[in-house]
Formats: sequence, structure tokens, C-alpha cells
Amino acid sequence: GAVGDVIWAREAEIKHGRICMLAATGSIVQDLYHFPFIDKWYKGEKMWGLHDAAIKSGALWQVLFFIGLLELPFLLKLRDGTVDGTGDIGF
Repeated sequence: GAVGDVIWAREAEIKHGRICMLAATGSIVQDLYHFPFIDKWYKGEKMWGLHDAAIKSGALWQVLFFIGLLELPFLLKLRDGTVDGTGDIGF
């Protein structure tokens, strides 16, 4: 493949690794702590039950929207051809 393909693959691998670390941290934290105002939507569900409750309440559409916002800078860099392989997601 072309050099650009390797840079794109490295960018994707690093970024997905960082997202997985955030997701693992989030799954641990949601079992240990929750915000007090969340009680009106969720009734003490743990990690797997929270997924089903989030689908029923429509909260996963918000998650999809915010993930799309996080992907926007990467898509713009991809369009401009300035993907540098660092996996920088902007925060």
C-alpha cells in the first residue's frame, strides 16, 4: 500500500486504543459512582443493564451525536490530507 495508507492505519489504531481506554474507565466508574440527578432515569442498573436502559430512554442517540462531534476534526484532517498518524483526538 501507499505511505498514506500506513499513516491512516496508524492514526486509526492509536485513536481507537485511546477510545477503548476511555470506555474501559467509563464502564468501571459507572458501576462505582453515578450523579444524584440521574436517579429519575435509571434505577441502579449496572454496566449491562445500563445499556438497555439507555436505549429505552433514547440516551444513546446523544452518545452517537457527541462521538460524531469528536470524529469531525479527524474527518476534516482526512479530507485535507493532513492526517499525521498521532491519533490526536483534541483533548
